[in-house]
Amino acid sequence: MSAQARPVCLLPPHLSGLFLTETDQEPCWDFLLSEQDQELEEDATGKTEPDSGKDCLLFEFSSEPLLPCYHVQVSLTQGFCNWFLLTDVLKRLKMSARIFRARYPHLEVVSLSRAELLRQVSISQVSTTLASPYRGKNNKEEEEKEEGEAGLVDLVRCTPELQRLLGSSIDILEEEDEEEEEEEEETL
Repeated sequence: MSAQARPVCLLPPHLSGLFLTETDQEPCWDFLLSEQDQELEEDATGKTEPDSGKDCLLFEFSSEPLLPCYHVQVSLTQGFCNWFLLTDVLKRLKMSARIFRARYPHLEVVSLSRAELLRQVSISQVSTTLASPYRGKNNKEEEEKEEGEAGLVDLVRCTPELQRLLGSSIDILEEEDEEEEEEEEETL
């Protein structure tokens, strides 16, 4: 601690409740982020998330292998989201970049430096060897890639529409509300 008396005076009131038990006159400490604290915080800020307690599972089915998807941030104005390499998408759809952009102008295509993509992928993925957008290439290609690191990579934002174009079907399994389950049990 400090040799000054002021910090010593401030600490006892904050630490006095540490040694209280349920049988003492004063209440025990509440856990941070308990339901009461969350409700008070939501009431104070006025922010509530409508389906914050609901869980859902997203399943993606495809007859072909799924394209690698990278969870990266391409700009400061939007957070992290999933992106496909444009080259992978073009190979799967068997079309050129010009035709793709003409047919699907509403799909977001952005450019990101190759070095930044590799940096973000290495942070966000579990296994960097599996997650590398250039896995499976031989050593010469890897050396050429390292020399051309300053280049840009085109990415396409992962959307349900694009996933359907790539041959995937998406099913969402939502958890039923406890109230709905109770109502169903009562009717039976």
